[in-house]
Amino acid sequence: LSAINSCISIVEQMLHGRAIARQQLNDRPLFILGHPRTGTTLLHTLLALDHEQFATCSTFCAGFPSGFLWLERFKGLFAGVVDSKRPMD
Repeated sequence: LSAINSCISIVEQMLHGRAIARQQLNDRPLFILGHPRTGTTLLHTLLALDHEQFATCSTFCAGFPSGFLWLERFKGLFAGVVDSKRPMD
């Protein structure tokens, strides 16, 4: 999967490189950390509902971090590689 991501990142950079470079990042990112069964998934789910304040990562984006913008239209082809839910859910 790592080698695939490396190759895909080249295409992603060519197609979306300028848009990615223009994207403003929050100076104060929010990371949710915690032990299992302490409500971190619930907190993540609640924060993900606020699209104006927070951006979240789907399982597909986490599986293909270097190419999810380009691969979004082909997501169905990767159905057997990346589950729709996290493995622990």
